[in-house]
Amino acid sequence: MSNRLTASDQTLERILTIFFLLVFGVVSFLSSFLYDSIFLVFIGLGLIIWGTSLIFMSSTKLIKADLVIPQLSNSMLTLNNLLKNLKVKSKSYFLPPTITGENPVQKIFGENSRPYDISLIPSGLDLASSFERKSKVDFLAADLDYLKEFLPIIFTDELGLATDFEMSRENEMVHVKIRDFILQGLCENVHKVDDQICRRTPCPVCSAIACALTKVTHKAISIEKTRLSGDTLEVRFKISEPKSK
Repeated sequence: MSNRLTASDQTLERILTIFFLLVFGVVSFLSSFLYDSIFLVFIGLGLIIWGTSLIFMSSTKLIKADLVIPQLSNSMLTLNNLLKNLKVKSKSYFLPPTITGENPVQKIFGENSRPYDISLIPSGLDLASSFERKSKVDFLAADLDYLKEFLPIIFTDELGLATDFEMSRENEMVHVKIRDFILQGLCENVHKVDDQICRRTPCPVCSAIACALTKVTHKAISIEKTRLSGDTLEVRFKISEPKSK
């Protein structure tokens, strides 16, 4: 008997993964109120956001953006409101893995009554892994020049996320320009509420780019600024020394 999974098996596996991520995320989030635990809040929201981001990708095709955008908008706004209510104003940092096989980590550092750091599963982790699988190159062993050549291909030709993708670097800043972005409506929704949301809780696509950047640079990556202009989204990522995990 063959050990290879059929397409239907892979689809079922993905559906079950999404189901359990969302169920455990909701259970963890609701349990946080029972046990008064901030850690359960972020675990729950992290699982919910990751599960929602998996809906965005399928093994063979992208799900229509207009079906995904409302769910992503709600997840991003909910998490952002929670962070604001907790008086967390810091931006997120994407930290690189130290060894092959590990994943990037999204952290928010702060100093209210005492220093703390909040760990989140990057919402774009699965999408970033898809980038790597299609490139057949471990981004830890690649460099920024490789990423600058590869991402335009993956965005425009492979996945159809945009009609044009540009990446350039100036000192510690990486400037990304995306035209006809498939999640343009999501960007418009969250920017109307708070144009700083993307610095704390970015969408799966910007999160995936940050995950890729932190792996190739081996440095911490943060989103410094996002700007919408017509059909173009511009994102500025900052490269800095990794903060402690």
